[in-house]
Amino acid sequence: MFAEVNKILNDLETGCNILDALPVIGAFSAALRVGAGKVQFAVGACSTFVGLVGLCSGNNQTEWKSVIRLGSEQMLHGCLNIIRGVGTLLLASVGLNFVLLAQVLRENRFAPVVSNGSVFAQPRAPAGVFF
Repeated sequence: MFAEVNKILNDLETGCNILDALPVIGAFSAALRVGAGKVQFAVGACSTFVGLVGLCSGNNQTEWKSVIRLGSEQMLHGCLNIIRGVGTLLLASVGLNFVLLAQVLRENRFAPVVSNGSVFAQPRAPAGVFF
């Protein structure tokens, strides 16, 4: 079940990555990302808390540690989504969110354009942006 929910959320985030680059629509997408990031952070915090309580109970330490790790990852990912959403909102407020088009033109729309100081040099043809 978690894998299915994770795939749906991954597809939603990929869609937001595309919509972020479009004028006007990018502001709404960014606001949606900020809201989703807040929910993701809250769910991660609850999961982490439940994992800590379970860990203190002393039963099945490995399972509870994986719940804590998952919750922590979701909290971090939620924070990063909030940061990206606010950044996109700032870009959209001055009409500069088109600079995010580099990610839309890539084959892998989920991965960042700049990673560890390197820039990916394989853009997609603009005709295939939404396919």
